[in-house]
Amino acid sequence: MKSVIHSIIILLLLSGCTGSVDKVYEKTRGHNGGVQEVFLDRIQPDTLVLRASDIFSAFQAIPLETKEECLVTNVMLTVSDKDLFVGTQNFPGPARLYRFDKKGRFLNEIGRGGKGPGEHSGYMQSFCHYYDGDKTVLVNWIGDDPQLFTLDGTLLKTIKMPYWGLENMFKWNEKEWFSTGTAGGIPHDARDSFLLCFFTDNGKITQSIPRTQYPPKTKEYVPITWGNSVFTYNGQWNIYFPGIDTVFTIQDKELIPSCILHSGPKIQQYNKSISPQYLKGRFSLFIQGETKNNLFIQKSVITKADVKQYRPGRWGGAFDTKEALIIIDKKSGKGAVCKIKDDLFGFIPEKIFQRLTWHPDGYVSFYLSIPRLQEMIKNYENGHPDIPPENAARLKPLKALHEDDNPVIFLFRLKDYTRIE
Repeated sequence: MKSVIHSIIILLLLSGCTGSVDKVYEKTRGHNGGVQEVFLDRIQPDTLVLRASDIFSAFQAIPLETKEECLVTNVMLTVSDKDLFVGTQNFPGPARLYRFDKKGRFLNEIGRGGKGPGEHSGYMQSFCHYYDGDKTVLVNWIGDDPQLFTLDGTLLKTIKMPYWGLENMFKWNEKEWFSTGTAGGIPHDARDSFLLCFFTDNGKITQSIPRTQYPPKTKEYVPITWGNSVFTYNGQWNIYFPGIDTVFTIQDKELIPSCILHSGPKIQQYNKSISPQYLKGRFSLFIQGETKNNLFIQKSVITKADVKQYRPGRWGGAFDTKEALIIIDKKSGKGAVCKIKDDLFGFIPEKIFQRLTWHPDGYVSFYLSIPRLQEMIKNYENGHPDIPPENAARLKPLKALHEDDNPVIFLFRLKDYTRIE
């Protein structure tokens, strides 16, 4: 890990001596080849408005089939090339996971409530991943061990995670998994003391990369991170830990710097104490995805924070944030804070496009309950007497849905290239 930190220091020193003020995106020569640098502090404050058709190459509105055996309330969506895996709460009973095809037809349930093999008692799904190579589904419900299923719902095995409370896990190879820890804040649990660990089905750790920076011992407020970014690019796993401002590629179970983020003075510091009154205006970053031509970064700016100490050294509270989507154009070197205007359906507000769920392979999504959907369509029609015929045709089947029907999934596919001028 020392060699990784040493490489970061060298790269930062180099970036201080080079770079064009006109470019947001550049490359710096590093010990393992080209390393990307993103100068977020150079991005102009003006918002660039893109049409949905500028960024998406394909789109679908998918009403989920409504049957007694697959009723859906809230949605946690996982997407494959053919299927939709929809996790939903079933309060007061255990959470459910349903499999639909991309026309919304119900296929089967995966897992079920109970305490036997292939059963669970968790009230909410914490993560779900689909693996195309062997057509399997990894799912975890809060409070239970992760389970691996076939597409028809047959349990293959139950996996033990090495630490309690890990937020997610990913497949490294046929015999190993990995999870991320925490890179910032005061450590309270074992997961707060490492960056990355690899483990077997029985929870045995095969390799662990420790966290190297900690805040000073204090009872003052030290912010905690809101999650790590884990995504694939060029067939490799990439990870961004808020608080380090470096994107890493995992190579041979080591973290290799692949991108340096220059974020400016308002980035949230996760290893320093701060008075809660100064949280407003601070922001965190999340890497939503990367393609050959673009990098997509979510920026969450704190607009309101109500943080209190509920016992010595332990803090909690509520935050309001404003979300922004930053798109980096690797070809031009430009970058912009972007808003997406709906020219495909017409009624989708910009704020929904700021809070999309991002999936592997270039998919993004959101969902709407039928009452909310139809109210939004009605308001759109009342305010727009001349709706384009193609939009009206897309709205017609959505208006015909019953208020008690399952939600509608809106699924979009990113273009190969979104150009930023």
